[in-house]
Amino acid sequence: EGQWPTTPAFLSEQSGKTVARFLEDAANIALLAREGVATRLGLLIHGPPGSGKSLLAGHIAARLQRPFYIVRLDSMISSRLGETAKNIRGVFEFIPQRNAVLFLDEMDAIAKVRDDRHELGELKRVVNTVLQGLDSLSDDVVVVGATNHAHLLDPAIWRRFPYKLALDMPDADVRREMWA
Repeated sequence: EGQWPTTPAFLSEQSGKTVARFLEDAANIALLAREGVATRLGLLIHGPPGSGKSLLAGHIAARLQRPFYIVRLDSMISSRLGETAKNIRGVFEFIPQRNAVLFLDEMDAIAKVRDDRHELGELKRVVNTVLQGLDSLSDDVVVVGATNHAHLLDPAIWRRFPYKLALDMPDADVRREMWA
């Protein structure tokens, strides 16, 4: 379980709008469900290292006043056959009862395009486990995924996250705001 960050996050205007829409839907999920609007509370953040993906995920948990669970997916990989999928299933079984924000960091480590001829069969099966895990979550579970390598992710992973956010290094306007 991670701590809510105290460091401020600075976003471009467009990124701020995307995050605001996501937070509004997350805060009103019960109303959306009552009105028959099915929504999955998933945000996929991609960008270079140091652009603030992890920091932003922590701020989302803080704004929603939910516990913040961080899963570094690259650390879930095991050399033992079947163990990686078991580790991932455990995450998706653990999180639903927590009313938390689940942060899946380094998604490219286990959610790579399945038609990559250089990947082993085991890692291809792991992508299916991730997809099944995401699909098993109820609509009120908030999931934030992050990757430095968006081009490596399987297209089915992209479809599981209705909100997508490209974070770049801060531009001149954002840097001015940081120092104001």
